[in-house]
Amino acid sequence: MRRAATHLVLACLLLGLVPSSAGAQKIAKEELFEKTLKAALQALAFYGRYDNPAEMQRVADIGYRIAQESKFQDYPYTFYLADMPEPNAFALPGGQ
Repeated sequence: MRRAATHLVLACLLLGLVPSSAGAQKIAKEELFEKTLKAALQALAFYGRYDNPAEMQRVADIGYRIAQESKFQDYPYTFYLADMPEPNAFALPGGQ
């Protein structure tokens, strides 16, 4: 179950890389990064981290390999595992 949840988290994080629609409002890259980092840390504070270093390393390894192939290099990529009661995932723009 945790493996499936991890794959779901990774997939959703990568969905954050999909370009937004043409009508989307543009904001400064620094502002976007700061806002999404804050939101990611708030989610971790709410749910808590899933404490499994081996699983986190596996997710990071896969995520960074995929990120290297991406043309989206504006932000550093960050991956987290949240300890959620139900398998769930979400992605934030700005590499979070």
